[in-house]
Amino acid sequence: MVTVESIDEVLATHQPALPSTRLSMVEQTLTRLLLFVILGVLLGLVLMPETVWDNGLRPIIWEPIQQDAGAQGDAGYSYQNTAIYTFGLLASVVVFQALFRTLQLPADDKMMIALIAWVCLAPIFRVLEDADFFPSSIDWLLISPIIHLHLATWLIAIGFVSHLVGKKWDHVGGDLGELNIRMRIVPVLCLALLFMWAILFRPGYAEHDMGLIWVIIGLGIGFASLIFAFHATREWPTITRGLLAFAVGACFVGLGHWAQLAATPWLQESGRMPNDVVFWPALIVLGIPGLICSVLYRMGKDDARQLKLTGFEAGVLPEGVTIKSWETEEKVVAKHPIEQLSNKALLASP
Repeated sequence: MVTVESIDEVLATHQPALPSTRLSMVEQTLTRLLLFVILGVLLGLVLMPETVWDNGLRPIIWEPIQQDAGAQGDAGYSYQNTAIYTFGLLASVVVFQALFRTLQLPADDKMMIALIAWVCLAPIFRVLEDADFFPSSIDWLLISPIIHLHLATWLIAIGFVSHLVGKKWDHVGGDLGELNIRMRIVPVLCLALLFMWAILFRPGYAEHDMGLIWVIIGLGIGFASLIFAFHATREWPTITRGLLAFAVGACFVGLGHWAQLAATPWLQESGRMPNDVVFWPALIVLGIPGLICSVLYRMGKDDARQLKLTGFEAGVLPEGVTIKSWETEEKVVAKHPIEQLSNKALLASP
């Protein structure tokens, strides 16, 4: 009879994968390259500002961002800056995931749900920026690629604070640990959300002739949803709870401004009023994918639960096992829970 232990014995004869706390060659190369580029740019700005800024970064990077923030939209984008943005974002993803992995931060379905909330936050800001809600002094913060760096800064800051608190209190079980976590994290998250509202949203009220009823409702729901999301995820790691709760609260604050735009549209920078708000695209963009995801989840939830009971994750190889060794022992691992259950279990994964 084939057991997980016997499969592990066969896989143990192959060369093991690198430990999660070590960087691969690609990760090391990209990390060094990213540091080299950052240091090189900083030195260039100090030693050769005309070459690096006036003839380089300003016309290629900064001026297109300013044009995108203005009434002419995407007029300043080119192959050069698009290639730079793409490579920079891909390199940053590889480097940051390697950093988070070496710090042994959570990388499970719960963290995926928390990060999806942050992904939803970006288009909420972009819609308001396209509607010229933000004043010209800060709207560049909501233009690609700056918006990705901007939100990444918020994410890292919230994650860092949550991680510090969790590091001290996650191991304390029962109500005592939970009470200390809530007392320390929830007020900080609320102050952070208030700070985000003050620096990003509040300056726009003086720029437009608009109502505030939906703004106030959105703020109320935002803070309430932040507190609720944190309390409803008691069994989650503190860093995941903090990231999810803040992002959910920020999303509702932004949606409140969406509702205000629909109720009392304001004059755009181009001198025109926004088009009438229609909701049928939301049914297509959100409704149909939501229905499909619901069907897929129902198809895969049973296998996902069974796989979780075995201690494995869908599509994730056991610690220390390489893809090459797994594929080499294809016939042996065919009886492994990961191989038998992952296909459907992945349908229920975020």
